[in-house]
Amino acid sequence: MKIDGRITVERVRASGDWPCLKGKAAATRHLVPFCVMLAERFNSGSVHDQRRLVLCRALQKSYDIMKNADRFLTSEEKQLLCETSQTMMACYRNLSVEALENGDRGYKMKPKLHEVQHILEDCIINPTRVWLYADEDLQRLVKEIAVQCHPLTVPYMCLLRWAVQTYGEFSDSESDED
Repeated sequence: MKIDGRITVERVRASGDWPCLKGKAAATRHLVPFCVMLAERFNSGSVHDQRRLVLCRALQKSYDIMKNADRFLTSEEKQLLCETSQTMMACYRNLSVEALENGDRGYKMKPKLHEVQHILEDCIINPTRVWLYADEDLQRLVKEIAVQCHPLTVPYMCLLRWAVQTYGEFSDSESDED
């Protein structure tokens, strides 16, 4: 994955001086291992640095669990995601409180963070199969299919090829049963 353009201060700073990296979710997700490396490299041993490191590692762990899981999570995977989410949220909350107490504009709590907590803690299906990453990827797949089709068959062929890719090939015996 590639992040379009350069990562500049202007791109990281939003209005009101709250730091916020703007980018596509699937692309920025691939920055997490780099964040872990930076948190390890610049860990002075302070409470702040330890919280930051634990947060980055927990985020990486949650991605690893989901990446290696099937469509339906095992009870162990659900438990690990729940525990990892609680660790992340506790670290982020503590970093947010610390930043506010120091007058620092970092670690702002956003509503999306609360949604992530629900996704990770209440999931039955692997979140990567049902949240927006799959929707973003679907747009790419549909575009690839559409450019190869005759304009009159685009809707039908996109739907058919998506169904085959998502659910596997349909055999004659399966279609006869319907």
